[in-house]
Amino acid sequence: MMDGEQLKRFRAAIVDAKRGKQLGTLLGKLGRGGFTVGSHEQLQRVPRGFDPEHPQADLLRRKGLIVSFPAPSRSLLVSRQLVDWLTTHAKSTVPLVEWLAEVV
Repeated sequence: MMDGEQLKRFRAAIVDAKRGKQLGTLLGKLGRGGFTVGSHEQLQRVPRGFDPEHPQADLLRRKGLIVSFPAPSRSLLVSRQLVDWLTTHAKSTVPLVEWLAEVV
């Protein structure tokens, strides 16, 4: 989870036209790759000061951001290809990690 100052910067980036669009693009690409977006905690409403109808309202309610890998097949879990699969999927998340490092 992000601390208070990080969360302020994260939410400011979400509502920023350029950075918010970048985040949406990154998350969309990951979603199409089978990744899921989540958070450990989420508010029930958009925080005060933000438009509840904002296109990224779901992200504004989050107190952090996590991305989970797609579920591997059972056979992959016991194969030598698991390391390659993990490496490939980890590399897919690098643009999001870089985005977060830049804005948070």
